[in-house]
Amino acid sequence: MNLNVYIFLLLVLCNVLNAQTTPLITERVNSNQIDNVWVPEYRERVEYDANGDFRVRYYDEYDQLTQNWTPSYEYYVVRNENRQVYLSIRKAHSYIYNDQGEQENVLVKSTTSSDFDDFGNRTLYQRLEETTFEDGRTEITYGRKNEYFFQEEDCLWQVIYSDYDIEESEYIPFYKTTNLIFEDCQVRKVTNSTYVNNNWDDFHQNVFSYNEEDQLIKEEQSTKIGGEWVLEWQIDYTYYPDGQLATKSSEKLEGNYVLTHEEYFYEDDFTKRFEYRTNDPTLAPSLRHEVWEKYDEEYNYNAFSRFITSEGVEYKTSRNYFYEYDTEGKLSKALLVYQEYENEVMTRLDSLERNYYYRCDDVLEREESHWLQNSSVFGNSAPFKVDFIYTQKANCETPDNLEDEMLLFPNPTSNYLILEHPLLSIQGTNLEVLDATGKRMFKYNNFISRTHQFDVSFLPKGIYFIRLQNADQSVKSKFIKQ
Repeated sequence: MNLNVYIFLLLVLCNVLNAQTTPLITERVNSNQIDNVWVPEYRERVEYDANGDFRVRYYDEYDQLTQNWTPSYEYYVVRNENRQVYLSIRKAHSYIYNDQGEQENVLVKSTTSSDFDDFGNRTLYQRLEETTFEDGRTEITYGRKNEYFFQEEDCLWQVIYSDYDIEESEYIPFYKTTNLIFEDCQVRKVTNSTYVNNNWDDFHQNVFSYNEEDQLIKEEQSTKIGGEWVLEWQIDYTYYPDGQLATKSSEKLEGNYVLTHEEYFYEDDFTKRFEYRTNDPTLAPSLRHEVWEKYDEEYNYNAFSRFITSEGVEYKTSRNYFYEYDTEGKLSKALLVYQEYENEVMTRLDSLERNYYYRCDDVLEREESHWLQNSSVFGNSAPFKVDFIYTQKANCETPDNLEDEMLLFPNPTSNYLILEHPLLSIQGTNLEVLDATGKRMFKYNNFISRTHQFDVSFLPKGIYFIRLQNADQSVKSKFIKQ
């Protein structure tokens, strides 16, 4: 699926789900559905320290030919007593093409280190990237260093950026920003400089003005030309009585005259409208741009944007997110609908549905998604899912009549079966498939959730039994193979 859509839905999920104490996730497995069978694609494994902060992350890709997991990259961190990461190491398995055009496997190691002062401020950021080749050679291929300087009031004053010179084996500064600080760390001026011939040369600065309520009301952007500062842009801000931003007007004073204007409207706690106008076709080929966003009491989200080009062509997009909850208030379903129009003619329609499944202790264990409509912009339209494995298995009381709790479908079946039962969430449970005479046809174990899908297409037609059992309990059910 599209990465931006996945990230957005994941962020929305984090905001929608109620905060609760849950076991830590030790593994995420992403799978795609191929011919009605879930096939793993990649996974993330996590290890934690004594404070519950992640210590190591492993990323693996699934090889369908060998049916094995192949390491992709590893990420290690070390924390100080304040639980800040001061050292991280990323090892990625990759490949390059040598001078002969042959593919060569390499290991890319990226080491990042940071220093912190007594106030918890980052004072140094340093990254060094090394590549190890098949013959054992190691070369430094990239380096970056950022140095942060603070005033006594604990306000950021200056940042110096340096790149690693491979030939000289040292960091060479190339850029810095310097802040003019007033009371309460309020920035009044930012000056940008480049490092040329062992000297710093100022080339750009922003000057900020505030009102009595400490609200930013003006920003002036200047560039140094011929040794003199020349004002290029002026940006003015206005506010509503409650302090929310009302307008932002930008005026280009140097060169081709440009004027942009933004207005913000807040109808209630959930609705806002944003309007944008410009006469500069290089900034946006539009004369008017409007966006509405709405969050209702159920956190449903709606956004609409519209702009008209200088040629009179109207483009519109709409994004809608709808959520459903179960009787206990847990998020059970999310629906994304995305539409595009050109002069009132729909040019794109995508709708994605995501379902959320929980363990018996109300901990999220699986997300399943499938496309209701797909304009093929995203490519693969097959269903996909994410399984979550935690530091603790579900420890829930099972009902007295376990057979009533077994869900088995489709039944009859010809290809695959989906089994859902509380025993699958209990460590040590085995699943056996028996024929009518009691002969065991195959066996599964090591389940990661209360739902399991398995292939039965190779079985002859007939009546079969499924048996779930562990050291304490056993349950059996019947299905028909067509």
